Amino acid sequence: DRTALSGIAGLLPWENGGGAEASEASFAGMMACLGRRGPDGSEIWSDGAVTLGRTHLHSLPEAHLEAIHGIAVGNGKTVRITGDCRLDNRDWLLAEFGIGRAEERGIPDSLLALKSFMRWGDAYPERLEGDFALAIYDQRDRRLRIARDRFGIKPLFFCQTPQFFAFASSIQSLLALPGVDSRRNDLRFAELILNITGLAELRETLVSGVYRLLPAHAATVTSNGTTEHCYWKLAAPPPLILKSDREYEEAFREQFDRAVEVRLRGGAGSVGSMLSGGLDSSSIVASAKKILQRSEAPSCDFVAFSAVDSGLSAGSVETEAIRSVVELGGLAHHQLCPSELVSTAGSMAEFFQEGGTPGSAAKIVAPIPCYAMAKANGVKAVLDGVDGDLVTSLGGSYITQLIRSGHFVDAVVESIGWGRFHQGICSKNRWHAVLGRACWRSFPYLKLGRAFRRAAGQRRRAAQLQSYMEILEPEFVAGIDLVARLNDQPDLETAVNHADHCIAAIDASQMLDIMEDYDTAGSHYGIEPRRPFFDKQLIEFCLRLPWNQRIRNGFPKSIIRRSFKNELPARLLSRRNFEHVGPAFSQAWIEHAWSEGPDIDGMATTLAPIFRKSFTSLHFLAFASGQRDDFTRLNTFSLTTFAQWLNGSAVETATRRK
Repeated sequence: DRTALSGIAGLLPWENGGGAEASEASFAGMMACLGRRGPDGSEIWSDGAVTLGRTHLHSLPEAHLEAIHGIAVGNGKTVRITGDCRLDNRDWLLAEFGIGRAEERGIPDSLLALKSFMRWGDAYPERLEGDFALAIYDQRDRRLRIARDRFGIKPLFFCQTPQFFAFASSIQSLLALPGVDSRRNDLRFAELILNITGLAELRETLVSGVYRLLPAHAATVTSNGTTEHCYWKLAAPPPLILKSDREYEEAFREQFDRAVEVRLRGGAGSVGSMLSGGLDSSSIVASAKKILQRSEAPSCDFVAFSAVDSGLSAGSVETEAIRSVVELGGLAHHQLCPSELVSTAGSMAEFFQEGGTPGSAAKIVAPIPCYAMAKANGVKAVLDGVDGDLVTSLGGSYITQLIRSGHFVDAVVESIGWGRFHQGICSKNRWHAVLGRACWRSFPYLKLGRAFRRAAGQRRRAAQLQSYMEILEPEFVAGIDLVARLNDQPDLETAVNHADHCIAAIDASQMLDIMEDYDTAGSHYGIEPRRPFFDKQLIEFCLRLPWNQRIRNGFPKSIIRRSFKNELPARLLSRRNFEHVGPAFSQAWIEHAWSEGPDIDGMATTLAPIFRKSFTSLHFLAFASGQRDDFTRLNTFSLTTFAQWLNGSAVETATRRK
């Protein structure tokens, strides 16, 4: 049974710390927890001072050659690497090292990464592009070096105790070691419950003694301790000035098609894509079809997977949009409805047991069946559209930024367009309300408005605290000093420009949670998630685009709509409705979880140390009595997933008070 993507692990006992015994007794347990991530074999290497491990998933043409590679450096010493990586600038690296076409098939990506370290030393991660989690041990200086890719696509966690330092691709693998603080980190838990940031450090996880290595970071571990550093930071590049819309569209397609093509590496039929009714995944599918048509095997249909509400013959706006793409042909399409969720719903509980976060459950409830279908059809890597709107569009704050930069007419025009695009969704999206909020948010740049802004922020925080106190137990709130922490947070202002807004969103903790949770969900089925929109060159290109190339007349993703006007259906390109199938799957999952009779009292008791029992019982009883409105369904789904996480994870429920 093939069940997951590559995983890595390592254990470095401190000298005279007693960690050697822990190494011998526990490394096998670490590797066992990575078993799902490596169906195609595993390997362990040790020299007595450090132990490295790797599990294999053969999702690339050269992957069968992957190993814990070593390069001899004299005096019987070697430099070793274990890695989970896919390098997108492979051709450039091969040329740098003078490796010809005849030899390249014998060079796996991790060996290229090791050669990069031998050439450039600690600066080697800067020369790599793609998704990677790497660990290099140099016997010459007895230093362990770990590194993570720029956007955190590949997970990498670590812990350190008085006995040892350890790293792994999953939190559960580290919890197999003795002495790791496995208490629940309530600051991170509160962030997930309240959907806020800033309570905990970005490097913290839900487990008190386990930390994530941040994206674009590397760490060096010696007997003297651990030092981390950021090797790259996304920054706003100079604007791109072209003569016409057509030139912008051609330049975008060149970058976008390249980002898709490098992520199609794999054996025939081993790479597919999710297909929702949105522009992001649909543009990926259209690009992949075009690339395959000009390849050496143009007769092969591209494989796509969709979660639909009731079959393609009828259904929601999203399902109709999916059907319109499938009708264009060139696809081997597979679909799954909420009524068929029973075949995969059990994996939601396993998702939490394997380290998934309950706060992201609503976002992965539809991808899970897509991964199940991919596994059943022999696919090992699945492309998805996370998060295309962030990279290629702008949020509502762009109107505020237009006002601040003096483009008042554009601000009015875009407010009207924004209102039309979001018509019928919420009264707050009426154009005059949008323009009014944008003007109000511009006040911090006027001396007169700062006092009003500060007072409004205080009122907003007071209202937030009141709403939090209505759902959370007072003891939980006091234990993490929530009131003081929220009052100490600065009143966040809108980013000064469009590029800074995008960069801040990419760096946010919610985005990193989503990356890691997609990876966890995929690992259950042996699927490697690949994200064309999180491509370094593509993101830097989109940051250079003028605002009206990313959004125009209130319609987001303008550059995608225009670039694919001849390859995607008009109904999809002009779609305004935000209806999607996620709620149908979350409701089906709750009904399946409750199919043998909901243990309302049991779940309420599990949640009692955190949530007020009056709040949990109210929603559980409402759902059990047949209420299916959005508010009841969403809260019931969230509470049920939190209860499952508390019951199923390996994290101790004793809280960590900071």
